[in-house]
Amino acid sequence: MPQDISSVIKALIDAKMQNLLSYFDGEADFIYDEEYDRHFSFDIVGTFLYQDSSRGSNPYSGQEFLIDQKSGKKLWICDYTGYFAQKQSFEPAYVYPVLKSGRLAYLESCGTDLTTAARYEEDGYLYISVTEGPATSMLRHETIYSNDRLIFMQLSNCILKL
Repeated sequence: MPQDISSVIKALIDAKMQNLLSYFDGEADFIYDEEYDRHFSFDIVGTFLYQDSSRGSNPYSGQEFLIDQKSGKKLWICDYTGYFAQKQSFEPAYVYPVLKSGRLAYLESCGTDLTTAARYEEDGYLYISVTEGPATSMLRHETIYSNDRLIFMQLSNCILKL
């Protein structure tokens, strides 16, 4: 039976929120393997499996999947690369809470529209998220600024296919 797009997006959003909350709070159970340095997954009510794997020592570069457990088909495929642009001008530990809060605000407000833009400010930092294209084939730009200077950027190339 084909999946309803809104139920797939809702499951994806729920999994991404659970991922953010567990990862940034240090509660995620990581599996180390040969292909990726960190890999973890969540079972979503026996219907979907969410997986997120990061490459190397950078937790902001990796792949994310949402898999239909019955068919094994990957419904969401996302490859992402992120980096800090201005390491000498700030302490990365202060940026992580802004990134987490910005992403959570986006996920809480987007409904089932993954292309929703987001803006979040906290303690002198500005998080901006902009998407090009539809959810079925989108490029997402996430940036964080401090004093009008770019300090963090992540690009995500994602495909939603049912």
